[in-house]
Amino acid sequence: YSVIHAHIHTLVYTHIHPHFSLKAHTDLCTLACIHALSLSYIHTFSCWHIYMHSCAFTHVPGYLPAC
Repeated sequence: YSVIHAHIHTLVYTHIHPHFSLKAHTDLCTLACIHALSLSYIHTFSCWHIYMHSCAFTHVPGYLPAC
């Protein structure tokens, strides 16, 4: 059980529970992105994949993944 898994689970819960703020959501997306780049454990998932699957519906104008 890795840190990135914890973040992915949190991102999923953010989608499920709308009371989470959008700001918190985008911050978590950024964290997931950073962890995807820094942890060698992640070799089949790119930052872009994590962004697309976890953060594609944030709808923040001008928002881009951290990487």
